[in-house]
Amino acid sequence: MEHEMDSWQSKKLNIIEYTFILLTIIQNNSVYYIYGNNAQIINCFWLILLSILTFRSIIRIYKKRVNVLPLVKLLILFTLLQSSMLMIEFIFNPFFDKVHYIIVFFVAPLMLLIYFFYQFFLMGDYVHFFLKFRNIVIIIAVMSLFFWILSLLGVPTNSSTIVNWGVNSNINGYWNLHYIAQGNISFLGFSLIRNTGIFVEAPMFSYVLCVALQIELFINPKLNKINCLILLVTIFSTTSTGGMIVSLISLFYYIVLSKKVGIDYFRALICILAFLAVIIVIYYLLTNKYNSDWSSSYNIRMDDYKAGIESWKQHIIFGNGIGNYDSIAKFMNPQRLYASQYIHGITGFSNGITMVLAYGGIALLMFYLLPTIFGIKCCKRVAGLSIFSFLLFCIMIVATSYIYIELISYLYICNLYKYHFCGQRSFGSGG
Repeated sequence: MEHEMDSWQSKKLNIIEYTFILLTIIQNNSVYYIYGNNAQIINCFWLILLSILTFRSIIRIYKKRVNVLPLVKLLILFTLLQSSMLMIEFIFNPFFDKVHYIIVFFVAPLMLLIYFFYQFFLMGDYVHFFLKFRNIVIIIAVMSLFFWILSLLGVPTNSSTIVNWGVNSNINGYWNLHYIAQGNISFLGFSLIRNTGIFVEAPMFSYVLCVALQIELFINPKLNKINCLILLVTIFSTTSTGGMIVSLISLFYYIVLSKKVGIDYFRALICILAFLAVIIVIYYLLTNKYNSDWSSSYNIRMDDYKAGIESWKQHIIFGNGIGNYDSIAKFMNPQRLYASQYIHGITGFSNGITMVLAYGGIALLMFYLLPTIFGIKCCKRVAGLSIFSFLLFCIMIVATSYIYIELISYLYICNLYKYHFCGQRSFGSGG
């Protein structure tokens, strides 16, 4: 009877966690999230589920009478840093959505730290939460490839949804399970429909897929090559340049470090990755040119970097205030602002690093940089997760994505118990 009760409790927990993770993915600018007032409902439900998981963790921690001093120290330090940062941001920009950003930068990470502490220390469970994330993404990826091939074959769509996003407000799709949110793009000499899955734009789908690939490479105890292949093919079907580059470098990192190289080789690899990043930037600067009609996404991205940096230079330490988009827009190219009158959506921002710097300066950047540094110091595979999740943050707009907030919290706890966590398996174990 007791075994049956434990089994039932385990099933309920699985349902809660899978629902929580699904909402985490949907929040990443999916069509379901952007539609109508769904965003508020999904955010509220996500927070309720997180509260349930956190409260359950606190109860279990209390019953086990474990030493919570390391967790308490971490929570106090985190609370002091984040409350100070948010109070300063309130001063710089008193008009932004305080409740939303308090949840994103303070409440949610605080609860996730408690939840992951329980998973790590009491359950000895270092992987299952994110493996559930990977499982859902694999299903979405396979489904998207099926419908994407149908679209390439010219099979007509049979559903449509109206969203308030980008150039197209009316998005067609298949049975509301897959959407053709963006048109054709020239890719490797071919004109292809971009695979956007359930998302309103390809880069957001690519981000979710890249995170799942990092989970497979750096968190999964036994690498599943079929999952890797599915994720890589789907990433390339999105034709998102950033996603393709990060996924390939991630794979290269895994292959090299799976050979159990020493610390000197590890440092050399980091230098190689930095060198490759510089080469990629130079390549884009040399092979792409601005055009006067602002139809090129390259033009917009380069102008975003310039505008973001110029805005940041006004207040380097504390930025111009969270959500203060006007502080960035005023530094955008006048031709772009003029073109926005007849090309909808070209004044949207495209990279996370300069947006964070412009909004909150170095103070806000530390929210992302500190756990990245802790992760790099933890061990080689956690370093991989840290480096590539931060790189994705730099080139995509995921600063307030629930996915990245969960990864940041996970990295803190990894560092807290790095000797227990990183000693569980060798880097390249598994098939």
